[in-house]
Amino acid sequence: MAIDLSTLPAREALTAIYIGYYDRAADPAGLAFWEDVVGEDGFNLVSITTLFAAASETQDLFPFFADSSSTTPAAFITSLYLNLFNRTPDDAGRDFWVDQLQNAVDGVEGALTVGQIITSIIEGAQAPDDAIITNKIAVALDWTDSAPADLAFDLNGDSGDSARAVIDGVDETQATVDAAMAATDAFFFVAPPVVEIGRAHV
Repeated sequence: MAIDLSTLPAREALTAIYIGYYDRAADPAGLAFWEDVVGEDGFNLVSITTLFAAASETQDLFPFFADSSSTTPAAFITSLYLNLFNRTPDDAGRDFWVDQLQNAVDGVEGALTVGQIITSIIEGAQAPDDAIITNKIAVALDWTDSAPADLAFDLNGDSGDSARAVIDGVDETQATVDAAMAATDAFFFVAPPVVEIGRAHV
């Protein structure tokens, strides 16, 4: 079933954008910030998705967005497909979206925006791609909701590693969702030790 981002709760749609750009769950503060932006007049998901391209994390990962002459957009399009769907795009699809993204960044008149490109790729997902990204959204949001609200998120530390690792093995199956959510529980919630009380032998 195709995904209509406009019908999803804002936090689910935004989580899909985090996965596409960064291959990670959103940190609580980051997701809360963008949820507030969604509520502002004049901002919609496509506009916000375009703004993500100017973020320092995006430009560190993909220098193309900082300087379009430095690299080609092919690396980003390939990464986007891998992050969302666990696969690379077919050659025709990659070439089409590479051209669209180059035009967007170059400001070609009538070109799609970066946000339109990314949301179109997500919404165009067919089976099993649609199930994969749906499962990744559920797992990533479970991670975000499990994190303490005051989490000092460290992109290059344990929390950043966990936010990325938790969705790495997620595919279209429920078993991978269950395993990922168990990993989140293990990361955030430390169970109290089990104390065994010995019995006297008669």
